[in-house]
Amino acid sequence: SLDNGPNDWVTALAVDGDKLHAGGFFTRIGDQVANHVATWQEGSWRSLGVGSANGTSSTVYALAASAGQLYVGGEFLSAGGQTVMRIARWDGQQWNALGSAGAEGVVGVVYALCMSGNELYVGGSLRTAGAVPARRLALWNGVEWSAVGPVGGVNGVSANWVRALAMTANGLYVGG
Repeated sequence: SLDNGPNDWVTALAVDGDKLHAGGFFTRIGDQVANHVATWQEGSWRSLGVGSANGTSSTVYALAASAGQLYVGGEFLSAGGQTVMRIARWDGQQWNALGSAGAEGVVGVVYALCMSGNELYVGGSLRTAGAVPARRLALWNGVEWSAVGPVGGVNGVSANWVRALAMTANGLYVGG
């Protein structure tokens, strides 16, 4: 057990160096108010953000971490008090939206994240990423969104949602 643990489910974990990130349904972890996402480092939990602007506004389902950057996906609409539309990046100091003003985030719930170098694959019940039509799977290259796929059948059929992603030397594997 790490400290007192969360007050509700953990649905995602990611490791970056000596940091363990957790995301889920919880609003407290250890002795910290931590809205749906927190980091374990040096023997204690830490919230991401301060005061009422810490964490996300709703459930986190997916995490991906690399080089001090934490990507968080789920069904939330804001992180750190700013609009991010279901996906955000924590840079160690503040929350950042992915996309340009008016076209941030994704339409549809994010269930899976996977890093490949500096690129982030995003899977879920997606319909758009930024302003780009993207059926269930999209790619964020750090600057702009692009569609990958399409994956599955008719939009809105839950059996066709992307629920898992993994990258190997042979390519991207998609499960759902």
